[in-house]
Formats: sequence, C-alpha cells, structure tokens
Amino acid sequence: MTVTLFKGRLPCRITGRNLGREENKNAMKTSRSCSFLLTYRRRMSFKKAIKCCSSIRDEHISLIPSSIDQKRLDSNDATTELTHGILESTSKPVTRPARLQSVQTELMILSLPAIAGQAIEPLAQLMETAFIGRLGAYELASAAVSMSIFNIISKVFNIPLLSVATSFVAEDISKARKEFASDESTERKLLPSVSTALLLALAIGIFEASAMYVGSALFVNIMGLSSASPMYIAAQNFLSVRAIGAPAVVVYLASQGIFRGFKDTKTPVLCLGLGNLSAVFLFPLLMDYYGLGVTGAAVATVLSQYIVAALMVWHLNKKTVLSFPGFKNTQVAGYLKSGGFLLGRTLVSVMTITLSTSMAARLGPLNIAAHQICLQVWLSVSLLFDAQAASGQALIASSFAKGEYARVKEITYCVLKTGLFIGVSIAVILGSSFGSLATLFSRDREVLRIIRSLMLFISCSLPVTALAYTFDGLHYGISDFSFAAFSMMVVGAVSSAFLLYAPSVIGLSGVWTGLALFMGLRTAAGFLRISSKNGPWFFLQVDMQKLKVNGCMSSCRIHEGEGPPALCKHQTGSCWLANATTVAASEAVVVYHLDPFDAAPMPLHELNERPKPAALRNDRMLEGAELLGVGKFEGPEDILYDSRSGIIYTGSGNGWIHRVWLNESAGDTVVENWVRTCGRPLGLALGLNNEVIVADAYKGLLNISRDGGMELLADEAEGLKLKITDGVVVAEDGIIYLTDASHKYSLHEFANDILEGRPYGRLLSFDPVTKRTKVLLSGLYFPNGIALSPHQDFLVSCETSIYDGEGLYWIALATENTVLWDLAFKYPVVRKAMAIIRRLIRQVKMEKNGGVLGVDMEGKPVAHYKDVKLSMVSTGIKIQNYLYCGSLVHPYIIRLDLDPQARSFSSF
Repeated sequence: MTVTLFKGRLPCRITGRNLGREENKNAMKTSRSCSFLLTYRRRMSFKKAIKCCSSIRDEHISLIPSSIDQKRLDSNDATTELTHGILESTSKPVTRPARLQSVQTELMILSLPAIAGQAIEPLAQLMETAFIGRLGAYELASAAVSMSIFNIISKVFNIPLLSVATSFVAEDISKARKEFASDESTERKLLPSVSTALLLALAIGIFEASAMYVGSALFVNIMGLSSASPMYIAAQNFLSVRAIGAPAVVVYLASQGIFRGFKDTKTPVLCLGLGNLSAVFLFPLLMDYYGLGVTGAAVATVLSQYIVAALMVWHLNKKTVLSFPGFKNTQVAGYLKSGGFLLGRTLVSVMTITLSTSMAARLGPLNIAAHQICLQVWLSVSLLFDAQAASGQALIASSFAKGEYARVKEITYCVLKTGLFIGVSIAVILGSSFGSLATLFSRDREVLRIIRSLMLFISCSLPVTALAYTFDGLHYGISDFSFAAFSMMVVGAVSSAFLLYAPSVIGLSGVWTGLALFMGLRTAAGFLRISSKNGPWFFLQVDMQKLKVNGCMSSCRIHEGEGPPALCKHQTGSCWLANATTVAASEAVVVYHLDPFDAAPMPLHELNERPKPAALRNDRMLEGAELLGVGKFEGPEDILYDSRSGIIYTGSGNGWIHRVWLNESAGDTVVENWVRTCGRPLGLALGLNNEVIVADAYKGLLNISRDGGMELLADEAEGLKLKITDGVVVAEDGIIYLTDASHKYSLHEFANDILEGRPYGRLLSFDPVTKRTKVLLSGLYFPNGIALSPHQDFLVSCETSIYDGEGLYWIALATENTVLWDLAFKYPVVRKAMAIIRRLIRQVKMEKNGGVLGVDMEGKPVAHYKDVKLSMVSTGIKIQNYLYCGSLVHPYIIRLDLDPQARSFSSF
C-alpha cells in the first residue's frame, strides 16, 4: 500500500471498495483542507489517524501495513477507522492571498529587528570614537588607524561565517523536526550546525586575536604609519588591546547568523542593546575615574563585546543543546567550503569599493571629500537593504530546507517586491533631503556643489542597489554560495576595469557610474540565476501543481545530492581554487592593461655603475646618535642652521616651520612652532637679509621675514606650475636657485614620478629684483637637493645634497639599493605593477639602510653613515663636530658626533 499526502488545496480523491455512502459523504467534507490518494486492492485499516496541517508542503509518504494490520484488513471496522482518521483533519482552507499576507507579515517581523540591529551594532564604536576624541586629535588619530584595521579584518573574515550559519542552521532545524516529528516533548535538541558554527567562530576569533596582537606592528605599518611616526606606538598598543575582543566579536556575529536560522532577529538586538548600554558606563569609568585614557576606551569596548557574546550564547542555550558534536556530525568541511566562497566574494566587493575611493582621490581633495560623504551615506543606506535581504534569507533557508517550494516561490517574489519598494522609497526620501543632509558633513561650498551634482544619479541607483542585496539574500537562502562568489568575481573585474578608465574621462561621475554598474551587474546576474531552468531555482519555472504531483521524488533527490549540478555543495575545492585563480589572474591582467600609468625605460647605462665605498663607514649610526625633539616633528625634511643665532630651522609635514634651540643634552632641546605655511615646507635657505627662503611643495617659493611675515615669490615657471618645489639655495648676488622635482606629480604622488621613470624635474632661478623665474635646465630625474660650490661658480643638484663649507657635500640617501629596486629600474613592467599596488592597496615598503654620504669636491666618497632602521633620510648637514639628519617620515632630528666616528671607523 502507498499513501501519498498532499497538503494544500487539491481536491480530495479517495478510492476503496467498501467505503459506505455516509463515509464518502463525510470524507468529501475534508476535500478543501487536504487530499489523500489511497490505492490498495484490499480493504485498508489505520490504527492511528492521519492528520493534515494548513501549511503549504509537499511530502511523499509510503506506509507499509504491519502484520497485525494485515490481519485486520477484512474486519468490519476498517472503514470506520479510515473514515475517523480522515475526519480528524479539520484545518480551515488557506487561500493564496492569506498565505502571501503571512509571508509579508513574517518578513516585516524579521526585518524590523534586523534593521534595528544594524543601527545598534556600530554604536559602541561611535561612543568609543566620541570619548577618545575628547582626549585630543593625536589620540583619536592613533585609535582610528587601529579601529580601521580591526573593522577590515572583521568584515572580510567574519561576515561569511554569519551568512553560512543562517542557511546551515535552518536546514538542521528542518531535519531535526522530521526526525522528532513523533516526539511531542519540548526538550532541546542537539543541532550540529550550531555547535560547529560556534566552535569555528571561537577558533577564527582566537586566530584573529593572535594575528593582530603579535602582528600589530605589521598591520599598523601596512596602514601607512612608519616606526618613526609619533602615532606608531600608540596605534600598536591600542590594536593589541582591541585584538583581545576578536573572539567575542566572531562568536556574536556567528550567533546572529544562528538566530536568523531560527528566524529570530529580536534576541540579537536585545543582546547588542545591553552590551552597548554597558559600554556607556564603562567608558567614563575606565577612562576618567581610573585614568586609563585611550587604553581604558579599548578595554571598555572589549568588555562590552564579551557581554554581547555571553548574552547571545546564553539565549542560544535555551533554544538548543550546546555541546561538542561528534566527529561524524561536525559540519566543518561544509562551513569551510561555503565560507571560502563567501570570503572570496567579500574580498572582491571590498576591493571594488576601495578602488572607487582610490580613483576619487586622484581627482583632488574636493572630489575625494565629496565622494567620501556620498559613500558613507550610500553604505549606511545599504545596511537597510542588507537587513531586509538577511530576513529574506532566513525565511527562504527555512522553507527550502523543508522542500516547501511553493512557499519559497512566494517568499522570493515577496522579498523582491519589498526590496524594490524599499529601494524606491529610500531613493525618493534621500533624493529630496540629501542636499540638506550633506551640510551636516561639510560647509565647503565647492564640496556641496559636487555632492548636489551627484545627488540625482546616486538616488536613482538605490533601487538597483536594493535589488542587488536582495538577490544576495536569495542566493544565500538556498546555499548557492558558489554562484554568489563566481558572479561577484566577474562583476568585480568588469566594474574595476570601468573604474580605472572612466574617472579620467568624466571625473567623479565616472566613479559613481562604476559603482552603479557594479550593483547593476550584480542585479542582472541574480535575475539570470533565478530565471534559469537548470539551476537550483528550477522550481520557479515549473508549474506548482505539477511539481506537487510529480515533483516529490525530485525534491528528495535534490536533498540527497542528486539534484542540479549548480548547487554549491557539489562544487569541489580544487574546482573552486582553479576558477578563483583564473578569475583573479584575468582581473589582474585587465587592471594592468587598462591602468593609464605608463612606466618608461630608465637610462640603465647611468644606473649600472656601482658607487665606490667610503673610507669612513658606520652601518649602525643610530647606536651612537642622539634623537632631538622626539614626537615634536612630523618629518623634518630639511635642516637650516643660522650660525649667528645658533638656531636650527626645519619644516614638518603639518605645515609648521620649527625653530630649534640646541643644547648639550638632547633632552634639553627646545622646539618652537614658528610659522605655518599651510603647505609642506621642504627646502630652507637663509636670505641676504637674514630672512628664511622656503621651498614649499604645495605653495611654491616663499619668503618669511624675521617677524614671521610670509610672501609668495613664485609658484610657476614659463607657464608650468611648480608641483613639488623642493630644494633652494641663495647665492651671494641674491639670486635664488631652486628645484621643481616634478611638473607632473604633486608631493603625495612623488613615488609615481620615480616609478614612471620620465624626467619631469627642472632647475630654476628666481631674481628678487625682476621677480622673474627662469628655467635653467629641464628634463631632470626628480632633482631634489641643491648646493652651490665654494666659489659659487657651479651648482650641484641631486636627490638631496648640502655643502658644509669644509670641502664636503653631504648627500642624503633615502634607501640603499636593493634587489627589488634593481628589478624595478630595469623593467618598466615591475614599476607599473608597483604603482598599481601602491595606489590600490598601500605603498610597497622597500626602503632600508637610509643614511648620509659625504663626497669631496671631485665626487669621491669620503664618509658613509647609515642604519637598517632608517629610511627616507632627506637631509644631512654638518654643524661644528656634529652631523644633523632629517627625514620625510621620522619624528625627530638625528645628531651624530663625528669625532668618535672618525676615530672608531678610520680603519674602514
């Protein structure tokens, strides 16, 4: 005997020989709530009644009569028992509008707490920023670098686990309900997917904490802070403390995914709210009362994170048994495979968004300011779309795991309609208020003008953005992680290629067109996927009535692993690795060829000659040196000594020109902020009237009087702007000689000038009487320092050089030659790759063994002082028996006593 049960609105058809008229009449009363198809040649008997529920479900059941029931087939009460079982199905019919309404209601119930959770989660970090900001800009800047590192690692490595856990837990819940369908007890059940997710979260969290704690120096350096930066130690210490909270963050993010699998979005909001509330009390307690300062802020955040994690685990323990699953029940392989797909997908998404910011930065400070405001608003709005998509994922994962395709179909259409409606609504609201909203972020008229020019375009793209996030939720709901990953890689490659080209043609509009293309292609890929008859969404294209009658075995095969090959769980790891490598390599080739940067061949005949060794040499100059004014400078690039007053002048990256009074002890050095140029002062020289002549990289050639008055002397020469006004020297006749290191690139792009390998530098002269600037020599490779000969009959110009008046030119060496630099100078392809990496990610760290080389009037090396810890040394000047060195990156001036050096290293 076979009994096929269809729960829904199919008419009831009952066949049997000995059913009486009354029984048939009563049986037909149940036809609106359920349908049975009973076929057997003999009379049937069921000891237990068969009940129906009103949910939309397709199920195939085979019942084989027991030996006892076989004996009762001929009994007179068989018909009565069967009829009684049928009559117990008294559920009311559920119509399509009612079902659709329940989907909409359930989606709203899940979405509202999810949106609240997205808003609450970053509050602790906002409060942390606010409390640290009260301590000062230096503390806030140091903490900001560490928080950025922590957030990037959390987003890239933790979000995939959250998304995968939702689908896996929903599937586990469905299996558990089927296994314990006859068990009416309320006892909690063990769900392997829950325990596996928490164990993986703990392991990943410990790994992240160890990496950030041990490698804090490396991460801070990658973010652009060198060991010489005054923020370096503070940022490193802050990151080391925040790293302790990584396990808690991963655990509570995984718990959020688990709760979504249970279709519970309220509990995570409650836990996050209580955790953030605790932070409100912990910040002032630890920072002010106990006087821990920035460290107290980090400790408060870590404690609040562990409070959130503990609350979530406690609530999870009420829903399911939390225990170590047996080896056979672990789902580590499934989590790692699906998580690997989403990890690649997340990396591509982050890289594309980062590329958009990088391209906007190339358009100038006003454009990047406007872009950053628009981007932050756009990302904030995207959180709403993501919350709605996550709710749809939870609903679909639950129904799909049960094989309820009709309900999945209704959820899919409902989620898409809701996502589109939310996108259009937000677009209208934001479009009408964005102009006023932007004034909260900036008061600059030009920035606001740029924002208003983009307002309409950004608003119109929001519905597409909403659909892109919605399709992501649909893919995750049916565990279609492989398609989500591969499609994102292709979409990211196309969008990145467009972003590399369009901004140079149409400006900032090209950046946002690229982002709109990124979202549009994601939406198109999602639409094509669910429209396919061969993929995991095949049931959307099949008539539901036929699927109910004929599709039972098909659904069983899908869950047993015999379904469409497009399901991600059947993709092999090697296939994923090969495809990912191919796509990544293709994307790299596209990015390389479309990037406008063009590296030129270098004059190798001038670079192949190796320098002769100096007679005096010290490879560990910092061991015998003193550090002056530590933390009071931001890259003292050049040093000017006024022998009449005994004062040193130097310029910093913050625009200040400092006056330094020297003393016997380095600790007694006095540093004064004298004049601020609001640019970047580089070369310094004394004028004939004891004024200070400044080569400012951004402002041009400046004259600063003794009382601090500032006058612009020149900012262009023969129609070309001075892009990097660098070295300066004043001759006895009053003529000022200066270098323009590049007329193409500005200072923050100076590495591109070197990597491009074209001579954009010029040697100039300025006549204070005629106010005329002349080009003496052009076609130079980044001329930096400049010095006059003793008789002032010739000029010496190189990367950095100063004449000491005693027969030596001191040449600052930013770095020692390395194998990588050799390859870069020989092969333009290497320099172009380095330029792209530097622009898209961070500057490649290649500098080491910086120092100073002393050469005589004939160019013969006499003395060489360097240290492996030094880089970007930009000046060297001998004052009495001391050598003073400055740099672009270190926060101090180096003072080295030359007498002991001469005695100790004369044998070299």
